[in-house]
Amino acid sequence: ALISATCETVGAIVNFLVGRTFLTEKVRGLSVLGGEPVGEAPWYERLEKAAEKDGLQLTLLLRLSHILPIPFDSYWYILGALPVRFIDFVGAHWVGCLKTAFLDA
Repeated sequence: ALISATCETVGAIVNFLVGRTFLTEKVRGLSVLGGEPVGEAPWYERLEKAAEKDGLQLTLLLRLSHILPIPFDSYWYILGALPVRFIDFVGAHWVGCLKTAFLDA
């Protein structure tokens, strides 16, 4: 279970770093199902504020519950584009993976 959580977190780190390095502005301009750009959506603005205040809690929440209307793996790209600290992302994602490894297996 620990190895599984670590491997899953390594994959998510790659997505996070791609988001942080290349996709910050592109994610903000992305239109979901022809709607308004993500950067202008009220939910994305709330995510930005939450990421600044407590990125660890936000990452753990998104890891444990699928609450956004986008594909699950896209969360990590978006968190990379948000002001979430890298260490907060890694720690929260790994802990969130343990829930899947132990309780959902």
